[in-house]
Amino acid sequence: SRRTIGLVCALVVSWITALVVLAMQTANPIVLNHRQLLESRWIVIGSVSADGTLKIDRSIVGEFPEASIRLSDEVRWHDRPLIVPLVREFGDYHITPTSIPGNVRLTYPANEATLQDLDATLSKLKQSTR
Repeated sequence: SRRTIGLVCALVVSWITALVVLAMQTANPIVLNHRQLLESRWIVIGSVSADGTLKIDRSIVGEFPEASIRLSDEVRWHDRPLIVPLVREFGDYHITPTSIPGNVRLTYPANEATLQDLDATLSKLKQSTR
């Protein structure tokens, strides 16, 4: 009957909507690059302005010697807290390169979940390098 077809259609639409909402909430999780973290001299939390200046709020790995620096690399996100793995190359500070083709240099949003993941990852990396 029409009522049954209408009910089935409503259930199908509700199910698809629920799946889309779930997918949107869990899509593209932040994945930390372990090799990049291992090869970093410093890992800091800070924000990068549009002109490429990194204002450092705190250091997670290594004692960073300055409060702000000019990065030689392009940064995707500006004016928001970031986790920034750093190395010094030829006298300049750079985001630590990854082994991803194209020498990609990743930064990560410094939100609660990513910071927890960073702590867990660094603990695991310390244990595996002993």
